[in-house]
Amino acid sequence: MKKPQTDRILAHLKARKTITTMQAIKRYGCTRLASRICDLKEAGHKIGAYWAKERNGRVYKYYLA
Repeated sequence: MKKPQTDRILAHLKARKTITTMQAIKRYGCTRLASRICDLKEAGHKIGAYWAKERNGRVYKYYLA
């Protein structure tokens, strides 16, 4: 059985440090990353975010604070 998206996103943040919306869509099929981040925050995880410039423009990156 697959883990819930929030568990997979949390594991990603712990292992890889940051995640973008496009990474969440491609790797986990999560089209509402902001909602999953909100769920993680409500569960007590400290998560921050910042704008980063990438070759395709600016993206919002989330990280464990």
